[in-house]
Formats: sequence, structure tokens, C-alpha cells
Amino acid sequence: MKWAIVVLVVVLAAGTAYWWHGRHQRSGIDWDVVHKDMDSFVERKVFTEMDRKTLDSIKDDELESTLIEFITSKFDKDYTNEVEVVKSLSPGLRGLYATRAVEDEVNNGGFQQFYWNTSGALSKEAEEGFKLFGAAEYLSLMQQANEMHEAEKEKMQKYKDRGTSEAFSESYRESNLGELDDKFFKLKEDLSGLRVSYIRKHPEEFMSK
Repeated sequence: MKWAIVVLVVVLAAGTAYWWHGRHQRSGIDWDVVHKDMDSFVERKVFTEMDRKTLDSIKDDELESTLIEFITSKFDKDYTNEVEVVKSLSPGLRGLYATRAVEDEVNNGGFQQFYWNTSGALSKEAEEGFKLFGAAEYLSLMQQANEMHEAEKEKMQKYKDRGTSEAFSESYRESNLGELDDKFFKLKEDLSGLRVSYIRKHPEEFMSK
């Protein structure tokens, strides 16, 4: 769940794309757009404080990612205080971080990956977040996932104790969480839209204390 790792992957992927472009001159890719997006990413401002004026100035399509970085600016560089910090945040910021963590992990590797990487540390906060943002379909599925994870926790521990990529892959075959992944991908609610709408209606929950 470490957002810094996600950022590193993005940068490395972009670097690989540049190398591939130079070696092979692939067609069908607008490299001007790629370069512009990378420049924007590198030059972006990371806010360590957030007031109403700043919040109002952020575009809707940049709002969630900007606030996520605002949250992660409070973490130690090795993220050892991640859970402690997130649980101390306002309901809005806490819900944003937790639901985005679930969304990103499930989209990348399913619910099993979410619980493997986080040990379910923010799973209840995710439930609360989906409820806060009015995402009823996501809330129902998260509740099911949490119940299933709790039921499987004991038999999954043997894989966690090994702590290898092979053990992680094997855990997928024994877990029933995979059946929820397909349901997750078919959800029709606009989760991002719901979060942005809530942020705009409750700005006081997303500003510095």
C-alpha cells in the first residue's frame, strides 16, 4: 500500500517506454503527450498543508491524487507510521486513503493482494469510507470481503509465514476472495465521482487541522 512504491513503478515504466521508443520508434503512440504527462508529474506540487483556497483551486480530476499525496507527506519515509497516521485523520481523509488503497490493490491483483499487502489493517476504515461516500455497492462488497478474509485468516497464515512470491501465488488458489474480484470489476457506481462530490461538499474534512 505504499504510495511511494506506486510512484516509483510509474517512473520506471515511463523510463522503459522512453527506451523502447528510442530503440524501436513504435508507431501509434503520441510521444509528445507522454512527455508532457511525465513533465507534469515531475513538476507537480506536493502540498504538506491544505487550506480552503488551495483545495478549491485543485481541478476535480487531480483532487484525489493531490489529497493522497497530502496524506502521504505525513508518513515517515519508510511508512512505518502509515496506519497510525491514517487512523488519526478526519473521516473524509481517512476514507479517501483507505478506499483508494482497496481500489488500487484490487485493480492490480485482487482482494487477496489487498489483504496480503496490508494484513487488512485499513479494511474497516475502507468500509467506513465507502459508507461515507455513499458507495453502497462497494460497501456491500467490502463487507463480504472482510468477512471472507476473517474466515480464511488462519489457513492463509501458513503462506504469509513463508513470505515468498510463490507462497503469495499459492494463496490465491486456496482463497475464495477471487470470486469477489469479478464482482468488483463489474460495479457500476462512479466511485471517484462520489468521492470528489463528497470532498466538494465537505471541504472542512480535507484541510489541515
